[in-house]
Amino acid sequence: MSLFDPDDVTALPLAGGIHGTFHPEMRISRILRTPVIALLLVLAMSGVSPLHAAQGVDDGKILVGTHADLTGPLQAWGASIRNGIDMAFSEINESGGIDGRMLRLVMKDDGYDPSAATAAVRDLIDKDRVFALLSPLATPLSIAAATEAVDRNIPYLFPLTPTDQTPELQSPYMFALAQPLEEVVAEGLRNVMEIRRGAKIGVLATGDMFGRGVRAGVIRQLYATGLSLTADITFAQGATDYSLPLKWLREQDVGLIVLGAAGEDVIAIMQTARAMRWQPTFLCPSSCYTPELAALGGEVVEGLYAVSDMPIPYPNDRVLGAWAHDYQARYGVIASRQALTAYRNARFFLAALTRAGRTPTQENFRHALETMPPWTDPLIGGMAIRFSADNHQAQTGGFLAQARGGRWSVVVQRSPTRL
Repeated sequence: MSLFDPDDVTALPLAGGIHGTFHPEMRISRILRTPVIALLLVLAMSGVSPLHAAQGVDDGKILVGTHADLTGPLQAWGASIRNGIDMAFSEINESGGIDGRMLRLVMKDDGYDPSAATAAVRDLIDKDRVFALLSPLATPLSIAAATEAVDRNIPYLFPLTPTDQTPELQSPYMFALAQPLEEVVAEGLRNVMEIRRGAKIGVLATGDMFGRGVRAGVIRQLYATGLSLTADITFAQGATDYSLPLKWLREQDVGLIVLGAAGEDVIAIMQTARAMRWQPTFLCPSSCYTPELAALGGEVVEGLYAVSDMPIPYPNDRVLGAWAHDYQARYGVIASRQALTAYRNARFFLAALTRAGRTPTQENFRHALETMPPWTDPLIGGMAIRFSADNHQAQTGGFLAQARGGRWSVVVQRSPTRL
């Protein structure tokens, strides 16, 4: 019914369970002098149903926010995240939305600046009034910005950063899909140790949070197997000469080197080793697992191992090829792992939002995430995702890949560590 239908006399629910009667002869001025009825009038005139009064939700749409780098050093990843979420939202909107509501993404450029990320989240919540924050990018940005959301009971969902580098994980409104860096490295090392049995193990990593996470993963795995670390070398970001640390590692007879590095540093390290006519086995976390590194590194990085929880969507992939072609046709760029991750995250978000019911709120959405059975994307597959009320770190799995012929090939699929 219309709130001001002159042919209706309806008992309306008021605050605290009290009921009042709406009489058609009541004047608007009398209604406005009744605070609760005045609120209903304001909601009706603004297009927001009182039953759908949760922030970011009205009768026609649901607003979802995110922040990522669109103009700085990670702008390509930021664009991929935007496209991945947009693709998932566009598909659901083309099929009628969720209960007739269209999904709308509001994205802020944080320029890879923690203070800008904090301001972006504040604007998304206070000005744009979003329902939740979905798949923000990068560790330092999430560390800076997450508290802005969870302190106001706005879900901060699935940041693209290792879980152990994400703050506020114990908050009821913080949910993480990426596994802890320490856990990922430990599992990857366990798999490579089975391939390179008996090899002495060394670490060559930066001294920052990332490098410390890699070292912790190595030590964790070695402790579990009763072994010790043969060598541990720290290098500064931006280093140009790796000959001395590699010479020392070779003198220690290290046969398996775990790298806390990414991109050009990995290529430079492996190129230096080849120039020394030395070919140990190298392992690195998902920071190495990019199509560009395998393609640009070519023969230099041949044999490099990396761990990840989301595959690269190569166009000729048996499972992901069709999705990769659809993505490229829609956005005019080659699909990336970041785009696929954001797409999967958005689809999982939509599944939980549907489970929350016709009147979604931040509270019942949180409960839906905590009580969902293990979820696997029916389109792109992958490992099952599951949260619980006392564990907001998703129970997912991943795989070990190896650089072969200018691209990555999965060599070991690993199961979830918990379910």
